[in-house]
Amino acid sequence: MPESGWTYLSEEFIEDLERAISQGKTISSVLQEYGINRGTYYSWLAIGEGRMTRWRDGTPISEEMRTNCLRLARRVLRAREARLRTRRQTLR
Repeated sequence: MPESGWTYLSEEFIEDLERAISQGKTISSVLQEYGINRGTYYSWLAIGEGRMTRWRDGTPISEEMRTNCLRLARRVLRAREARLRTRRQTLR
């Protein structure tokens, strides 16, 4: 298991998250598997979406972290959109 929040934003984590979303599984199941707090995950999304520019202690978020969080946010959004398309097709 990764030791710091930074390593949690690995390609493997993002792929597992995408897979879970596309299969209709909960995000919480992936977060639990990686030992990631929900608050941390939602902070990462907020950073990626540009809604959060500083950590809670006031420290600016690095460009590298913003880039990684943006990558996460985009991939989560794409996975959600794909899941919705699949659900719509099954309803027809």
